[in-house]
Amino acid sequence: MKKMPLPRIVSLYLSLGGLVFPANASNMLPERESNPVPSVGKEADALQGWIQAYFKRNGISPATVLRTGMPLEEFIRILGEPTKRYKVQKGREDGERKKAPEEWVQWYHNPFGTHVAPFIRVRVEHGEVLALEAGRA
Repeated sequence: MKKMPLPRIVSLYLSLGGLVFPANASNMLPERESNPVPSVGKEADALQGWIQAYFKRNGISPATVLRTGMPLEEFIRILGEPTKRYKVQKGREDGERKKAPEEWVQWYHNPFGTHVAPFIRVRVEHGEVLALEAGRA
């Protein structure tokens, strides 16, 4: 039997892993737990790949190293002023007392206006980076 080519929209859908969200879907996505940076394995390779993509897109030397434990000021020196700073409240601690909100800082630049572009996001506590995330948005 002759193989028929997939329509363009179906092949795009499949190349995105079958996930398509409307442009304003960020508030509909499930909340992610913040984890420390993976040091080995596929997750670590993917994270470093996204960090390098961000560096390449924004003209930053690929020899630069970003890791947890670094002061936030060092990230700002390397990446420039962050695009966004925000706090996330993570439930309650002991019945009535609220946990302190987590502070997040994000760098996202899309000078070419492409559909998606790499980002780097860090969770900060007392001026120190505790968690590092990278991907595309």
